[in-house]
Amino acid sequence: MADDSTEPSKPGFLERQRAAHPALDHLVRAGLRYQEQKGDYYAAGITYFSVLSLIPILMLSFSIAGFVLAGRPETLEQLQTAIAQNIPGELGATVQGLVDSAIASRSAVGTVGLLTAAYAGIGWITNLRDALTAMWDHPHGKTGFVRTKVNDVLTLLGLGLAIVASLALSAASSGPVMDFFVGLLRLENVPGIGVALTVATIAISVCATWVLFTWVIARLPREPVTFRSAMRAGLLAAVAFEVFKQVGSIYLSRVTSGPAGVAFGPILG
Repeated sequence: MADDSTEPSKPGFLERQRAAHPALDHLVRAGLRYQEQKGDYYAAGITYFSVLSLIPILMLSFSIAGFVLAGRPETLEQLQTAIAQNIPGELGATVQGLVDSAIASRSAVGTVGLLTAAYAGIGWITNLRDALTAMWDHPHGKTGFVRTKVNDVLTLLGLGLAIVASLALSAASSGPVMDFFVGLLRLENVPGIGVALTVATIAISVCATWVLFTWVIARLPREPVTFRSAMRAGLLAAVAFEVFKQVGSIYLSRVTSGPAGVAFGPILG
């Protein structure tokens, strides 16, 4: 009688490395989860609403500038004088026309911009929350449409406050603030103070971003998770984001030095 038993296949190189290195196994499982839960589709949805929100944000800025100038005639006069002195000719007249248009149509532009920004913002936060819920792979019960949208609006406002707090912490590590404290403590001539300030600036920036990402990962899913579960992921995201910022700043400073970079560098950046 023939022996039907077969020898089990030996694990491949990647399987052996995953078994030997838990961190690698965790990373591979995260990548598989991302693909299984259609992470690319969620990323595309988030990107779409991010781009869509740019125009209404510009419209709101345009409207706010119009209201400010309409309420401060002396500021408007100074602006018109500065435009006439620094931008002569047809271009100056075009800029003056834009200023007059911002004042004349500030209410209509602001209303359209606000409504469009609200639509884009709700779409953005909905896709982001659905994406994070899918990545955690937590079961979520169905809720009513109105209740879901109200929760999304409240979450968007909470995210805005979290971003403001993160920016406040980042601003505390900015160059002028650090220079002020150095001057206040009279540490200008201390050896290595420049390196210490750079390290402190990066550390504070990472901490601020860590808080923001931890809040996003823990509280934006439709079934919230504990902050303890999100802290490690938030730290990894904050470090990666800081590296990305540093590399991006170096890239932009170099690519914009040439004629081609001046035209295309900011767009690519």
